[in-house]
Amino acid sequence: MGTLGRHLLFGCLARAAALSGVGATLGTIIGLIEEGNRAAAAGAADTSWLASLARVPEVLFFASPLVALLAVLWTARDLVPEPVAEGLAGAGVRGRRIDAALAGACVVVALAAAALGGWLAPWAQRESAADPSTAWARSGGVPEWTAAGWTWVRTGGRLVRIEVAPDGVRAARALEFGPGGPRETPLGGSSAGLAIPTAAELGLLAAPPAFLTFPDLLEAAAVRERFGHLAAPVLSELALRAAVAVLAFPAAAVGLACRRIRLRGRRWWLVALLALASLLGLQASHVWATRGELPIAAVVAVPLAAALAVAALAWVVASRRQ
Repeated sequence: MGTLGRHLLFGCLARAAALSGVGATLGTIIGLIEEGNRAAAAGAADTSWLASLARVPEVLFFASPLVALLAVLWTARDLVPEPVAEGLAGAGVRGRRIDAALAGACVVVALAAAALGGWLAPWAQRESAADPSTAWARSGGVPEWTAAGWTWVRTGGRLVRIEVAPDGVRAARALEFGPGGPRETPLGGSSAGLAIPTAAELGLLAAPPAFLTFPDLLEAAAVRERFGHLAAPVLSELALRAAVAVLAFPAAAVGLACRRIRLRGRRWWLVALLALASLLGLQASHVWATRGELPIAAVVAVPLAAALAVAALAWVVASRRQ
């Protein structure tokens, strides 16, 4: 990479960092409002700054595609405006070199988003959350059994009630279906041959998917499938995070097309269209996939297809004379 490429790459990264600072400020404000409301409801005198800052990684993660797009536009406006781009083209510098440097910065943004969504954001929420029920909201709501200290699992071809006691985890009752309807029967010594989930596995069943890192989500999905729980909420959360990180690439493509569009109105129209199409597609597909009404792959495919369609439209507009 030449001097021009490094100049554009670091300039784009610096602007992405500045935009992330704006996002961090917004995340802190949101966290303070939520923590203030929680403290007021609980009758507490003050709020926790740590709990307020815990929302920052999540806000930055979901804003990463927009950060990539705006960083490209900002860099193009400041470092390679239209007269400079025309002068560079006259000097033999191809536009592909400029695009490659800006795209490289967007790759860094995508990798940072994957780290935020895969590890930092769930860790921050888990460590500071006072009410896990709010984290369950985007995964279909809190399961009723999480507050009861027991759950039903499917093991040994039977539905077995697993209870968490001070002395450990034990299988207490089996659910049997007969002419009179379902009934519970004590297991007693007949539970010896059953595969009983460990305390760690029960913890993965009870934890909100938003609190789980990438490796934990994969493990939680395996535990859910092993013991007869619906794995869709966990797999949909995993696909949601992957989709947000991948959306940085079509967002960058829209930004590269917009730098060739002279009319500002068209640029911002395309930016708004990208945000609307991708985020609506992401949210709708995630909700339906969590319920099991859509395949998990749709959580990635739907918003990505919408974003790629907007990117294709942006390049069509850029190819026309402005």
